[in-house]
Amino acid sequence: MHLHPTWQKTIIQRLRNTFPNVQFILTTHSSLVLSQLQTGEAYRIACDDKGVGSLEVIENPNKTALIDMFKDVFDVDLNAMKRAQMSGMEQKQQLGFGQGCFR
Repeated sequence: MHLHPTWQKTIIQRLRNTFPNVQFILTTHSSLVLSQLQTGEAYRIACDDKGVGSLEVIENPNKTALIDMFKDVFDVDLNAMKRAQMSGMEQKQQLGFGQGCFR
């Protein structure tokens, strides 16, 4: 199922309100959905060198910035990707070098 971001940020509470006595087991790649959960409600499947999977608790997903969740949970470093796409001059400009007292 694919959900609009507005629904992603409310789906967990809607399910809880609609079905208060049901336990849900869901999978997602959505930081917005994960951000609605607390410690102990979200797990990451991690594979070791032999391909054996184990569960890791995602700590405080409801208190984690979305960009940090991408990196820590999904192994996607958006900042590193952006830096890799920028030229050296663009990186300096992004950091404020070449302007004012940083010339």
